[in-house]
Amino acid sequence: GRVAALLIPSMEQLAQAWKDAVQEAFEGQAEVEGGGGEPWSGSGRFESGLAMDDTEKWRKWMSDNVLPKPGGVGPLRLVFLVTSKLSEKQFMLADVLFVFGCVLNLQGKWGEAEVRHREMLNLCDQVMGPKHPYTLIGMNNLASALGSQGKWCEAEALHREVLELSKQVKGPEHPDTLTSMHSLEDAFDSQGKWGEAEVRHREVLELSKKVKGPEHPDTLTSMNNLASALDSQGKWGEAEVMLQEVLELSKKVKGPEHPGTLTSMNNLANTLNRQGKWSEAEVRHREVLELSKKVKGPEHPDTLIRMNNLASTLDSQGKWGEAEVILKEVLELTKKVMGPEHPDTLTSKSSLASALNRQGKCGEAEAMLREVVKLSKQVMGPEHPHTLTSMHSLADAVGSLGKWDEAEVMHREVLELSKRVKGPEHPDTLSSMHNLASALGSQGKWGEAEVLHRVELELSKKVMGPKHPLTLTSMHSLADVLGSLGKWDEAEVMHRAELELSKQVKGLEHPDTLTSMNSLANSLVRQGKWGEAEALHRKGVELSKKVKGLEHPDTLTSMNNLATVLVERGKWAEAAIGYREVIATSCKVWGSEDPCTASFCRSLKADLWNWARNGSNLETPDIPVFLEAALATTQSVPDTASSRPWPQYIELWCKFLASNGAKKEAHTLAVQASEQFRMKLGRSHGDTKACKKLEKKYS
Repeated sequence: GRVAALLIPSMEQLAQAWKDAVQEAFEGQAEVEGGGGEPWSGSGRFESGLAMDDTEKWRKWMSDNVLPKPGGVGPLRLVFLVTSKLSEKQFMLADVLFVFGCVLNLQGKWGEAEVRHREMLNLCDQVMGPKHPYTLIGMNNLASALGSQGKWCEAEALHREVLELSKQVKGPEHPDTLTSMHSLEDAFDSQGKWGEAEVRHREVLELSKKVKGPEHPDTLTSMNNLASALDSQGKWGEAEVMLQEVLELSKKVKGPEHPGTLTSMNNLANTLNRQGKWSEAEVRHREVLELSKKVKGPEHPDTLIRMNNLASTLDSQGKWGEAEVILKEVLELTKKVMGPEHPDTLTSKSSLASALNRQGKCGEAEAMLREVVKLSKQVMGPEHPHTLTSMHSLADAVGSLGKWDEAEVMHREVLELSKRVKGPEHPDTLSSMHNLASALGSQGKWGEAEVLHRVELELSKKVMGPKHPLTLTSMHSLADVLGSLGKWDEAEVMHRAELELSKQVKGLEHPDTLTSMNSLANSLVRQGKWGEAEALHRKGVELSKKVKGLEHPDTLTSMNNLATVLVERGKWAEAAIGYREVIATSCKVWGSEDPCTASFCRSLKADLWNWARNGSNLETPDIPVFLEAALATTQSVPDTASSRPWPQYIELWCKFLASNGAKKEAHTLAVQASEQFRMKLGRSHGDTKACKKLEKKYS
């Protein structure tokens, strides 16, 4: 306090210094989006129309005047220490509490921000009364801080109170009342009350068009919010149309490089991604990212979010390497800009870890996620929604490593916390239920998994509707479990119903629809309905190549499944050609030692083994096909998951080729297998020596 008194001898000088700082931050900005006029009033309070409407100017001003510098406390933190002792300057104190709370919120210190906003609200309520505009600002800010902590019910109640008071004080069509309605809609969105949010968004949009005009920036924001509510309900087509309109109007009204226009471009790209229009989404994401770097800078938080969104789209396309590189860059920049323990940094680290887990780098992902969960509990609390999301990701990584018991315990903990924090019918709680059921299924606990999936499906239908994408996911998972239990007829019926709904809701070429098609075909295989299964797999492969591309993991899996069916149908040569293409592509994209490549090789090995043991004659055109397919399997050496030693495969295949008059090809197989084993296993390894003997035998 004494140091502060020396730096700022009087409140008058403090007020003037603060006024000068604000005016400098807004220098040259006569008109601000969301309201006009001077940013400073004679009473020493910020105008409500300017409170936090222009994020960029506030972020700059706060960085210059509020955020602590290395080794220091920051000017406004110092001001807070002074003014908190001066009860006669309560208006000034309210301003300090307001800005300080907003800064803490930006820093992710939501609990501390809540404390400051409560102090401001109590002060305003006592001094100015419960209906004063500044009191309403305090209530709104407190509600936002509560929402950031996942205290959504309390936040919703406060937003409702603000809205009712704003209607009484300012009128139902006042811009601030519309803003309050928007804040309440956000509270609905956070709780998964998307239908109610949509109704409110439509109401706000109509009022905004009437009060401000169809092309006013706030009207465009309302359109964007409605599109978001539609997107959350899986109404992607309607959302896309609206976002296209918002983008065109935003370019016209604000300009092609305005931050609001970039937000519209980003939202449109996200909706395209959810529809499986990955190529178009990638183009949009790259465009908005370059503009964001130009307009806001390469280290701006919005730029980092857009980098993360691009990585997500690349990940969806199976471009895991490129996605990983981008996510690592995002993490380093977020650490630099926000700090190592900021919630955004933890989210970035969690996204990177999940991407690593999808690539099979499960150990690295597990270590990273354990650190994220530990920090999330410290920074945000053990029951914060972000912490629960991190715990779920960690459980997935642990399960990928085969630690099923530990994964199950984690999933149960997340589910119980989600029920308590978000409610038993919140969409996130239903997702946690789904994840636990999947973990149970991975351990072969099919009966318990079935019960849980049935509960989840009924709740999904009730909460989100029978055609919501998450409801369809529940149907799909339950059908898979029924198949695993041998309830094939019921599984088939459910797979068919889910496939038809997916075609209606998402479209024939949506990636999820193709997954449903593949699952139905597999269900038919289990029942021996080979003809229909083959036809469905052929259609799935054709569409997957078109939509996802040949090198996508899902396409290769579909091709592998088709080859398996062809073997059962006695179409050995066509199956071998398909397998060979799958393995060659997998080696090219991920490498010969990747788990996916090894899995494809195992499938081909098993079918070639059966082909050779079948004893059927090899037609002359089939000899090179069999040879090349057999050679392709050696890409996975050493294959520890094999059911029999490698030399047994090579010996049977060589014998099969020789018995069909292809002794030269048998020798070629033995030589090349021997060389593969020598390079990967060593000259002295038993498998290498065994193949050397086969070389001599068929020379």
